[in-house]
Amino acid sequence: HYYLNADISQQIGGMGAGVAQQRIGAYAHNEFISALAEFGLIGLLVFVFFHLQMLRNCLIARKENLVLGNLTISVVLSVVVLSLATMPYHDMRALLFLAVMYSFADYMSKLHLGTMGGADSLRNQRSNHIMASRSYARF
Repeated sequence: HYYLNADISQQIGGMGAGVAQQRIGAYAHNEFISALAEFGLIGLLVFVFFHLQMLRNCLIARKENLVLGNLTISVVLSVVVLSLATMPYHDMRALLFLAVMYSFADYMSKLHLGTMGGADSLRNQRSNHIMASRSYARF
């Protein structure tokens, strides 16, 4: 309700972190509504894009390791569902856990795509190392 009555600049850019709770007198109990009120439409789109990107990374990571990929997918989907009724990004323990899981999914997706380590992927680096050690063993 407060968001709809705000001026257009606040609807697009938001009121600022923590300001919405002070002005409204209550907090949203929903990360998406909180992002919309505090950071506006732009912030909400960034927040949604972040979750879509993490889900994409998890799906790519799943190609590298099925079990760990499924684990990271379930964590991301759980956080999205939790965000509809709670505020997981406002709890330090949850943030640390999510940072580890999101970093892991990002690492696994880059490992699968071969975008780690400059021109060569880690997979290519490993295979080159194995080939070099086999060549060395012949001498």
